[in-house]
Amino acid sequence: SEDFAKKLGPNIIISAGSLIESQFHIEDKDKLERKAAIDFGYHRRYEYDITIKIPDGYFVDGVDKLNKSVVNDFITFTSNAQLVGNEIKIKTLKEYKVIYAPITAWNDIVAGIDEAYKFSQEKLVLKKR
Repeated sequence: SEDFAKKLGPNIIISAGSLIESQFHIEDKDKLERKAAIDFGYHRRYEYDITIKIPDGYFVDGVDKLNKSVVNDFITFTSNAQLVGNEIKIKTLKEYKVIYAPITAWNDIVAGIDEAYKFSQEKLVLKKR
């Protein structure tokens, strides 16, 4: 993504969450009331294995904020991020486990979609040493 990294003074802001495909955002008003069952059409599974090299002379804090997890009978979104040497290693999994879900599953599905969206918005600051 061309907006992945931006210089801000001596630091670099990286949009780590933008490295997975864009994520659907459900507006709060649309979360409140679901009137029909959910038809996903087919099973879907998306996995990403991402490595971000930290440039010499920089360090990063807060990588753990990229760790997210929602797992239920209908949807999974998990992300695991860790600092390994001078690299940030990120693994994500998003899976729609069913083709069809009853209306009663709406809150569980929204939880997974929300967590994936939150991840997609996360940024990290690489600070100059």
